[in-house]
Amino acid sequence: MYNYNIKAKEKISHTAFEELFNETVKTGLSTQDAHLYKGYRLIAIDSPTLMLEDSKETKEYFGKSTPSQGDTFARISMLFDLLNGFIVDAGIAPFSTGERNMAIKHIGRMQEIYSGKSITIMDRGYWSRQMIAMICEKEDKFLMRVASNTSKELSENPNNKGLLTIKYNKKLYRLRFYRFKLKSGEIETLVTNLEETQVSDDDLAELYFKRWGIETKYKELKVYLQMGNFTGKTVSSVLQDFYATVFLSNM
Repeated sequence: MYNYNIKAKEKISHTAFEELFNETVKTGLSTQDAHLYKGYRLIAIDSPTLMLEDSKETKEYFGKSTPSQGDTFARISMLFDLLNGFIVDAGIAPFSTGERNMAIKHIGRMQEIYSGKSITIMDRGYWSRQMIAMICEKEDKFLMRVASNTSKELSENPNNKGLLTIKYNKKLYRLRFYRFKLKSGEIETLVTNLEETQVSDDDLAELYFKRWGIETKYKELKVYLQMGNFTGKTVSSVLQDFYATVFLSNM
């Protein structure tokens, strides 16, 4: 019976599960009493890796590039509504796929399906002039932790706070940066297009730490919903199980 169920499942396209997931997203975004932060939907992006059942098919599809020799990995990425607790967009791709490329797709998808305003919170590794331009052009906001050498404009500025101008496609975008010290003594740098009248310097750090909610969500997906405990070794099984899991999480 088990083998029969697996074979029957293989005949179902993963897009069926993806469509079910998308229906939960529409419901979440249309809720009238959604929790907002100063009128903005607060979302976070993160992109961890996931080890797959090793097979010739999964290795060919997801690639031989891997952080652990001999194993097969995928990169998963998620856009998560921090205050309302649901996944807005999710994707799974070959391990070699850049997290910034996946994030740009998330932002584009969000702009297609949501007419309201949002603040996107991102960790190091997401610095992308293209993505920043996308967000600014829609008059949305972002808050990103960056390395001190992320850009020449930032690394050459010794101040703890100030303005930063970047250029993309011959257009200039004015940003703001703020540096603060952690209890460990480490200096963190935040970059945002939020005005100081909207969120003060002191509140920027507190706002950034709300990003922890997406880490908790990934733990829920992996530990409680068993994302990564795949029912087969085919690409179809991986895609089905991935979208079935994010659908169940939103339900």
